[in-house]
Amino acid sequence: MQASQYPVSSSQASKQQIKVLFATPQCAPFVSVGGLGPIPLELGEALRDLPNYPKVDVRILLPYYQKGDYPSKEVGRDDRLVTGFREILATVETDVEDESGNRIIVSVYKTEVWTRVGPITVYAVRNDEVFKGNIFEHIPGPPLGGIDKAEKEAAKREAIKFAVFSSAVINLLKHPAWGKESEDWFPDVIHCHDWQTGLIPAYLDTLHSDPTQWRPHKPKTLFTFHFARRTGTQGVFHRDNSGLEADDLLRQSGWRTRGASDPVYDNGNPEWRNIRHDCLSSTWAREKLNWSELNDSVSFLKGGLAFSDMSNTVSEAYALSEMPRVPWSLGNETTIQGLISDGKWFGVANGFDYKRYDPNIDRYIQLPFNLKNYGLVKSRNKAALKEWMNRQLWWLAMDPPKEGKPKRDIDASRLDSPDFWSQGFIVGFDEFDLSEDCFLAVLPARIAWQKGIDITLEKVDQTFQGMPSLRIVVMGTGDYVDVRDQHIRKKIIYAAQNHLGRFLLIHWFDDAWERMLIAAADLFLMPSRFEPCGIAQQRAHHYGTPVLGSKVGGIRDTVEHLRRWDGSACKLVPQKADGFLFEFSYPALSPSQDYQNACRAFVDELKRAYECWERNQTCWNLLIENSMKRDHSWLGSVMKYWSIYARIRP
Repeated sequence: MQASQYPVSSSQASKQQIKVLFATPQCAPFVSVGGLGPIPLELGEALRDLPNYPKVDVRILLPYYQKGDYPSKEVGRDDRLVTGFREILATVETDVEDESGNRIIVSVYKTEVWTRVGPITVYAVRNDEVFKGNIFEHIPGPPLGGIDKAEKEAAKREAIKFAVFSSAVINLLKHPAWGKESEDWFPDVIHCHDWQTGLIPAYLDTLHSDPTQWRPHKPKTLFTFHFARRTGTQGVFHRDNSGLEADDLLRQSGWRTRGASDPVYDNGNPEWRNIRHDCLSSTWAREKLNWSELNDSVSFLKGGLAFSDMSNTVSEAYALSEMPRVPWSLGNETTIQGLISDGKWFGVANGFDYKRYDPNIDRYIQLPFNLKNYGLVKSRNKAALKEWMNRQLWWLAMDPPKEGKPKRDIDASRLDSPDFWSQGFIVGFDEFDLSEDCFLAVLPARIAWQKGIDITLEKVDQTFQGMPSLRIVVMGTGDYVDVRDQHIRKKIIYAAQNHLGRFLLIHWFDDAWERMLIAAADLFLMPSRFEPCGIAQQRAHHYGTPVLGSKVGGIRDTVEHLRRWDGSACKLVPQKADGFLFEFSYPALSPSQDYQNACRAFVDELKRAYECWERNQTCWNLLIENSMKRDHSWLGSVMKYWSIYARIRP
């Protein structure tokens, strides 16, 4: 399958400014869960700062969650200044009905975030009943252990929550007061981030499709799929996981009987599952689109894919090698294959802000360094890591109580209690033996099946036995709803209880700690089962840490494998190698055998990395230098996004 070519060059496109509204379920520093959180502001900054291209004016719209951080006064957040949210519109009526049959009303708040490229306007949609709690109340689809009544209710709230948000985006832009409140700013493109915004293109192309209703123009849509939290269930709601019948959810979300003349319906009967979709030119798209391929369900993801003017995911490999086939397609393989045929499906890798993550000036790490002095400083950071963590723990103990704050050096024998895992703690700290002579491998990630932490620890006895200088640090937390995550927890307990001194568990997550870990580490571990993009491995490269990862998705796109190493000589093919990749062919016909093969492949590559570090420092230094020279900035990605915006804009 050939990668699609990006449709417009800067010389071909209009020189006018492009106005883009990011609709996103999360945006740091207000609410952030996983990799999407920092993307909206970082991408917005990079688009504003794109050289030699017409300006892209980005604004951001997100939900106002009860548990989010939405300051009402001026405050500093993540090296940026937030001016404070104020209400600008108190009544925006959505298409979604509550249980009494009344249209749900939202309020809209506004703030400005002052960044290094100037202010970026951020709007928040508020309804405290709809957006109570945090972004995820429910993991879409039942975990392997089943789903209970409370989880069904949470899933139902989540479906309604994001239907309300999607409808609010559209109705806000059509609100009579929007022009005044936005200072006549109106988007050319709505960039919809992740499945939670998938109904925005659907609303635009059905209930709000009449171009005469829009002034100055009807916006176009780009839908970006960022992350599959659970294979096969992303953004899909049905009777079994939410108690919602597909037709009932769609009627409640606005697709109600409105008369035989309405083009959305056949003879006045609401048939959401058979909405005709004519946005694409291919034969499959002209047919009536069945939205209920998955268990008579409503798929928010399919809404974004099928009704948007353009769609993408966040790496070339994930877009063109994995997403078009089962199970990565999440039930949308026909849709995605049709998009590819029509040149409307792309892979655009995420980047990160080099100015905010720079090891030469990073105030969060013990000893900053650069390409010229890394050889001395990285090893000193490793030697000082334990002292640095000890000092940080002392300061945390002095601070006012904070949710999830780690407790100091917990007895590993207490880890068998499931209730214990709801808090932050550290296991093995006092015993952890760390010096400049150790080979430090770090794995900061969510403790989840997708991240493959069990692959790292499956053969932990064999791993430590063959590599005496190896030390492993795992940092992260999990929700442990899925029984597969509980299995990973058992692997961690075993490693913590049986390898004190060589294995350290930090059941907590903090950005400063992650920076210090990768600045001190010799190797960054990323054995994911699937990874749409991944930012962590890119930051690790920038901080001079080679990556050992699975050959999937965004990891495959961002890590150059060290192909030849005979134990004594360094033979790099290609010369820009900056890490190690192992094969992980999930899913397979024999999952058990496939898993064991992946575990063996991981250990083999870890041994290759260890031998390279131990026997040939020249070769290892070349890996470090290649890592630090690797360009993971936003520049290439924003050029691709700009070309897509320029093509689809009105």
